[in-house]
Amino acid sequence: MEETILLQSKPASLGGTLVRRFLVPVLLLLVMVAYYFTTGREVIQSHLGGNYNGSLTRFLTSALIFDFDAAGTWLMPVLLYLAILTLIVGIVLFLKYNGCRMTVTDQRIYGVAAGGKRVDFQLGTIQSISASGRRSVTLLTPSGSAVFGNLANSDELFQTVSRLLAERQKA
Repeated sequence: MEETILLQSKPASLGGTLVRRFLVPVLLLLVMVAYYFTTGREVIQSHLGGNYNGSLTRFLTSALIFDFDAAGTWLMPVLLYLAILTLIVGIVLFLKYNGCRMTVTDQRIYGVAAGGKRVDFQLGTIQSISASGRRSVTLLTPSGSAVFGNLANSDELFQTVSRLLAERQKA
């Protein structure tokens, strides 16, 4: 019996992926820069007695080492560390899910899951499927699970695999 490809995944647009992963850290950094140029310099000068002739770089460095007088407020170091943390998480998630792809045939599902893990599941071994978020599909088998992320047509993949699993259970 010949195997027929029913559906192949499409990667989500790179622009949308980058916006979802890096919008928060960029906005946090923009808030810090806006604070520095609007009120931060005056606040810092008043804390240091008018001796401040620092730059944005010194301001960010002061925020990194929690120098509250030079940063102007306790909020700036917190925002900077949140920006760094969300940037690192965004990079990790981007690298983890960027190469995912999935092909559904009438007999099996194969492709590259999160982290570059190559998978090939016979339909009979798949216990369940779930769609988490708007762009990912998770397959559960007795040997573990596989997450396929960053897929533009994840809803269509979910519906197709669910239909195939329901048909297999009826037969």
